[in-house]
Amino acid sequence: MVQGKTYGTKSYRRFGESGSVVIENIKYVSPQMRAKLENFDWKGIYNMDETCLFNRLQADDSLATKQLEGRKKDKERLIVVVCCNKDGLGKVPLWVIGKFANPRCFKHVNIDNLNYHYRAKKKAWMTGFFFSRFCSLV
Repeated sequence: MVQGKTYGTKSYRRFGESGSVVIENIKYVSPQMRAKLENFDWKGIYNMDETCLFNRLQADDSLATKQLEGRKKDKERLIVVVCCNKDGLGKVPLWVIGKFANPRCFKHVNIDNLNYHYRAKKKAWMTGFFFSRFCSLV
């Protein structure tokens, strides 16, 4: 085997949202969407997205002098919802959706004084109810 050659192999991501997207549809619809958005003022166009924050997840690799015991990954997460308008001036305060109604980390903290809104849901997911409440603030 020759060192330094990969013989055309690459590392590809096997999972994720991009697998469900049909690229041809994007090429067809994208110019139409841009034309429709040109009719609106930048202040009225908002983009909202959510992302997961795995606050207890440890790295897969570690430096050690011997093999460590295997453990299950702690997949407890927070959902962070980010939203602003197209010109960047209409930033909506962050929403954080967690699993617990009264987390221990907020024991001596007044949640109303924070720069974000905290909501609780058993599985820490954005739901239709939360989304309707979020849209009423925008």
